[in-house]
Amino acid sequence: MEAIEDSHSLAAADRTEERQWRKLRRLLRLAYDRVPFYQSRFRSIGAEPEDIKTPQDFERFPILSRKDILDHVGELLAYPREKLIRGCTSGSTSRTLMIYTKKSDRGYRHAAWRRAEGWIGANFLWPSCEIGISSVTSNVPEKFGRWRRFIQPHYRYSFQPLTLEDVERLLRDLAIIRPRRVHAFPSYLRPLAQAMLERGIALEPAPLVLTGVGELCSEEEQRIIEKGFGAPYYDFYASRENTMMAAQCRSRQGYHVLTGHVYLEILQHNGCPSPPGQPGRVVVTDLDSLGMLYVRYENEDIAAWSGRQCACGRTEPMLEKIHGRFLDTLIDRNGTVCLGSSTIKPLRAVLDENHVRQFQFRQTLAGRLEILAVPGLLWAPGDGRQIAAVLEQEFGGNMEIVVHNADRIDPEPSGKTCLVKSM
Repeated sequence: MEAIEDSHSLAAADRTEERQWRKLRRLLRLAYDRVPFYQSRFRSIGAEPEDIKTPQDFERFPILSRKDILDHVGELLAYPREKLIRGCTSGSTSRTLMIYTKKSDRGYRHAAWRRAEGWIGANFLWPSCEIGISSVTSNVPEKFGRWRRFIQPHYRYSFQPLTLEDVERLLRDLAIIRPRRVHAFPSYLRPLAQAMLERGIALEPAPLVLTGVGELCSEEEQRIIEKGFGAPYYDFYASRENTMMAAQCRSRQGYHVLTGHVYLEILQHNGCPSPPGQPGRVVVTDLDSLGMLYVRYENEDIAAWSGRQCACGRTEPMLEKIHGRFLDTLIDRNGTVCLGSSTIKPLRAVLDENHVRQFQFRQTLAGRLEILAVPGLLWAPGDGRQIAAVLEQEFGGNMEIVVHNADRIDPEPSGKTCLVKSM
């Protein structure tokens, strides 16, 4: 029986890969026929779309960088600008990208989101609330009564940044809307959850699911969010310029890649594929972006393959972890690149959120790291020294640590809050 199940899984994986390569070949043909930027790239490797038959062939194709998009946006379009829908990224990296999509592209993206939501049992017909998503326009009326939620079940709030007044408003509105699903940046969910925990507020009924996107969500943040809202949190990996790339299922053992919509690569610094468990640069080919084409686009994120199959039985390849943006890495005195997110767990092992509500790492020089710490209710004078001691040990004595107290940590203009700021 086990052998039969394995053969079914292999057959399903083969069909998934075949569909993915069929869409990839379609995209490469479109790029070759209609997009000047990619025509020159095909010439640079002396190939045509039909010559790319294996992953190894595809690895020869040059990487597309953010700078390439900034410098050549008009040359990446497969159709005239006037026939495309114009948009932009949130600018969380201080470099806003102009993006163009066909109407059909949006349909594909909508389908990708619905598929990911289905993996966690969510239903798009549920009353829902989106909070702080910079790309949406608020549709919340100035005033609404308790019957409004039956007429309008879906609400979008746009806050940049989220203030204490906004938290107060949301607590009142959530009690009226009673959403079954709440979607937001994790840094927007956290202050709401903390406010509910501190005041003893509980949503009745509690949401069925919480979903987040656009930021790293640490284990500590997830615990606070779930405890405050009384609902499980699921992380999605998506971007404005591309689509939903990977998402957690109910098992939360990693991120299933949406292979029907993207072709994802994780590369080492030398350009070779990263083995499972080893963090590398994310390179994404958006199979459904047919207005503005992204072929081997390095989005400056860092992730790692899982190398195993999820217990849920789905056959899609899995990411073990999304580590964050390459710009969020830290450099010690020896020039070693470290992931800022990896230091949160040892810090929280000695100082929970009652001592420190929030951290932010700031680095202006290699080998020197400033820590902003927002004190919690149980903050003690020696907590700053303890933070420095833990981090000095984590970096093996190769990083100068300076700790500062802060009343709050302001989000970026996009509304997102960065764990690491490299300046």
